[in-house]
Amino acid sequence: MAATAAAQITGNNYWEAIPPEVAGGPAKPAPPPIIPNVPFAPVRNVPVLAKLKIDKDFKLLGPYAPLWLGTKSVALLGTRRGQVTLLAWDSERLVSPRVVVDPSTIHGGAILDMAMSRDGKRVAIAAAAGDNLQVWLRDTQSDAQASIVATIDGRCDKAGIAWLDANTVAVGAQMEQSAPPPPAQSPIIMPGQPQQPAAAPQPSNNLYIAQLGQQKSPARIDLECLGHVDPTTLTWSPEGSHAVAVSEEQGKWMLIDRAKATCAEIKLPNIVPAKFIDWGDKAQRFLFTATPARFPDPGHVGVMEYSLAAHKARLIASPATAAAYVGGGRIVALGSQRLNAAAMAANPDALFPAQIAWVDPGQSELNIVPTGFASSATELLHAHLVYSAAKGLLATAFQTPNPKGEFSVLMWISAVAHSGGVLGTGKMGTMLLSWSPDGSRLAVLAGLPDHPTLAIVAAPQ
Repeated sequence: MAATAAAQITGNNYWEAIPPEVAGGPAKPAPPPIIPNVPFAPVRNVPVLAKLKIDKDFKLLGPYAPLWLGTKSVALLGTRRGQVTLLAWDSERLVSPRVVVDPSTIHGGAILDMAMSRDGKRVAIAAAAGDNLQVWLRDTQSDAQASIVATIDGRCDKAGIAWLDANTVAVGAQMEQSAPPPPAQSPIIMPGQPQQPAAAPQPSNNLYIAQLGQQKSPARIDLECLGHVDPTTLTWSPEGSHAVAVSEEQGKWMLIDRAKATCAEIKLPNIVPAKFIDWGDKAQRFLFTATPARFPDPGHVGVMEYSLAAHKARLIASPATAAAYVGGGRIVALGSQRLNAAAMAANPDALFPAQIAWVDPGQSELNIVPTGFASSATELLHAHLVYSAAKGLLATAFQTPNPKGEFSVLMWISAVAHSGGVLGTGKMGTMLLSWSPDGSRLAVLAGLPDHPTLAIVAAPQ
């Protein structure tokens, strides 16, 4: 039996704990802006390095943010001519895309998953090839051919791959099991005797660790919980020491310790976890969203932080879903002090002032800063925050009303000054964002889902 990590929910909700008078005052009203009717348009004095409308023959696989290949190229994951393809563009021109990964890269195998290294200079690929599961590696900075770095025996049609460090990848796989031989039967079949077909064997869940550059088979990690979790969806910490796994039993999460090769149930009394957000420094904390078991509605969804050392979880903000770590254990969340379950139930279409909450849980400190825009509860609870540790900058995008129709606003905020501004707008869909590794550029995938447009914006100075 795996060890059980007990957790407790504290009553501290930093979003609501500080009296309103300490929050920033309301923003001064401004005249309605003129919003161009395009997927993305920069505001005045914001340099756009490049912008490109995605060709119709390239279909995005899903709502995935752009991937940075180092600091000068950006990539999108999609399908072209029905095949999974990773295309890359020079971030200064966005012309003549090159293929980084497609089936020809791995000699015709079936691509199951891929993962970019943290510096964006290599991509690891999990691929099915007949009776083998292969791990390929490709340099994203050159035209060098991809190479096989590991092979796992067995047929596989579902796998997930993740980088643990610069020389190690983890592969979670559901492997097909061989059917048992049919039982011996009498050659005499009685009339009317039913023939019972043999039950198909269930796939086995497996976790492998592959050391790149070493000529040996990947090591298989035996974990008791693997029979009850999907190994292809593990969320690994940046140091590769721990992973969060979602159990088949609804509302239950498991914590995997790679060094000890153990699983521990994450106990969250009366709480139903929903979505993993982000790992904190040194893999000792992580952010996630959850709802009370008694009130599993969007009006009660909140951002929570779990401590591995204390085996406890605490509420950071509610209702809220967008949050990020910004260094030193500090947390930032997007929401509104006026937003609550009762207000959402009374008027689902009401608008609320969008606000940024800067939280230091260790000091029980809170600073709430208005963005100057209003948004609906639905938009605030579907927005995202992306943080660049290199520059100490946040970026977020959400929809806001306008006399001539709502639009998406793209904003930046300084983690030091707690202030920022608008980078651009869009009137044709939503936006997904990602910072370059050095924080000098922001990739914006706008116009989703019907008018996908890729833009590269220079970071504020």
